[in-house]
Formats: sequence, C-alpha cells, structure tokens
Amino acid sequence: MDRLNFVLTHFKEGRFDARRAYKRFRAEVSARAGAWRFRWRPAVLSLSFAVLAAVLFFRWQGRVTEYKAIDVVQSFTLKDGSHVTLAPGSCLSLRAHRNPRTVSMTGKVFFDVLHDDEHPFTVIVPGASVQVLGTKFQVYQDSTGSRVDVTEGRVRFSSGKASEVLSAGKSALAYADTVVRVAATPNPCVWATRTFIYDATPLGEVLKELSAFFGEALETKSPGRLLTAQFDADESLDEIIGLIESALGVTIIRLK
Repeated sequence: MDRLNFVLTHFKEGRFDARRAYKRFRAEVSARAGAWRFRWRPAVLSLSFAVLAAVLFFRWQGRVTEYKAIDVVQSFTLKDGSHVTLAPGSCLSLRAHRNPRTVSMTGKVFFDVLHDDEHPFTVIVPGASVQVLGTKFQVYQDSTGSRVDVTEGRVRFSSGKASEVLSAGKSALAYADTVVRVAATPNPCVWATRTFIYDATPLGEVLKELSAFFGEALETKSPGRLLTAQFDADESLDEIIGLIESALGVTIIRLK
C-alpha cells in the first residue's frame, strides 16, 4: 500500500521514472526506520539496565551465608561480632544484608552473642525460635524438637504461642507448639567451652557428666558430697579423677 501511495503521489504523465521513484521510496523507508531506532534505542537500553539491576537485586536479596561443621567442632565470628561454635554435622545460615542478627540452624550450636539493646539476636529452628540481647547459650535441634541450655544471661524460648524466659543454668524443650522446662546439667556446653565448672554440685551429678563426656562409666559410694571446682576438658580423665579424690577424700570407681 505504501508503494502504491508513493507512486500515485509522485506520478506525472510523461515524466514518471519507476526505477527512480522506487529508489526514493526505499530511501524514505530507511530514513523512517533509522529515526525509529534512534528514538527507541535509549528506552530499550534503559529497560535492559532496569531488568539487569532487578535480577542482580533479587539475587543479592536471596544470597545466604552458611557456616558448617562437617566432622569436627568449628567456631566462627559473625558479622555483628557474635561467636558461634558448631558441633559436627551442624549448619547455621543467615542473610547478612537483611539482618545479621537473625540466623537459622540445624544440629547443635553454642552462641556467645554480642550485647545490643536495640537489635535482639534471634535463632530460628523448625517450630521454634530463641531471642536474646546478649548472652551465652546453646540450641540443640533434631527431628523430635529443640532444646535450649542457657549458661549466661537470659533468653526467650518460643514455640507457637508458648514461650519461656530462661536464665543462666536453666533449660527447656520445645515441641508441638509447647515449651517445657527440664532439669539442667551442670555443663551442657562443655563440648564448646572446653571447661567443667562445678559450684557445690553433688558428686553423683559430676560423675554422670564426666561419664557421658569421656565415654567411661564412673561411680562413687559418696554421691552426695558437694564439689566446687573447675577442670579443663582437655585434661585426661585420670587427672580429673585424681583431683576430685584428693579434694573430697573419696574413691571413684571406674567401671569396665
């Protein structure tokens, strides 16, 4: 149709040159196309940059930093200055660009959280969460639920609408949207802290904890004697037993 209109417009009897007219027509079409490309190229480029920026932004938003312990205990310092120690097989993840003080985890992790009144630190596990300002505690999560043991400060342990505020030396379990306090052991985090601390602790509890840690059954005929002491977990069991026997004047039996 454009070609026909062009011919009708430029036709003059006795003077119409079809070849020249067609060349002029092609020239006009090319000029229009070039003008269109010139007008739209900035818009196309802007749209391309916008799409690329959006892709990069959403990739950045979705970026996850992970900390893992495969077969040995591993310790890390987080972006906010808090320290975490992961038991073998554990994993901790966070989106530092969103909130470096909100982490998710599986397995068992000991936290030494840097104090910050304005930015609570939150640990999320399946079906529960722990919120603190600054303290030391461990979270243990498995298929049955989650457990929190506090060694310093206070935390709020929540599951569904249930929650408990736990202070130092307290422990609780969370499962099926409930939180239940449980008896605490003297040093539930010794695997991470590498220190046994006892403050007027019955010897029976001490030996139970040492038995579990060193994998050797211990007993005594004086389980009610109270022990106040501190031991390095890297000391040998023989050395620790010798110190306890000397301090309390008791005999500790190593069962075969």
